[in-house]
Amino acid sequence: MNEQCKDVSLYFYGELDAQRAASFEKHLSSCPQCRKDLAFLRQVQTALLPSAAPEKAVERVLRRPAVGWWRQMWKPVLSACCAVFLVCVFWASVSSQRGLTDERVEWVAYVSAEADAEFNSFAADLAVFEEEF
Repeated sequence: MNEQCKDVSLYFYGELDAQRAASFEKHLSSCPQCRKDLAFLRQVQTALLPSAAPEKAVERVLRRPAVGWWRQMWKPVLSACCAVFLVCVFWASVSSQRGLTDERVEWVAYVSAEADAEFNSFAADLAVFEEEF
């Protein structure tokens, strides 16, 4: 690789002055690596250039009727309705649990009595176990 091989990208982008460009073109005819690098740069440039949209596709987009606001907004509106519904359900469940009804008082008393009976039974079994050992 000689000094002129470093000028491939400068030549490709047109950054070389006329004298150096002519010298590089002369070098290009005798250097297969530089020709290969230049061809690669041209392929990359072609791949990166935006292609024009087909005329039929543009016409189809322009002929498409305007979409009504309800078609664009149904998802946000539905989400908002669901959120309001969930807030209402949560509020109703919290507000109904604020006061203890007679049924809940009876249930708490029952559970408390059962827990006391279970504890007393366990204490008696523990005492028998300790006496044996």
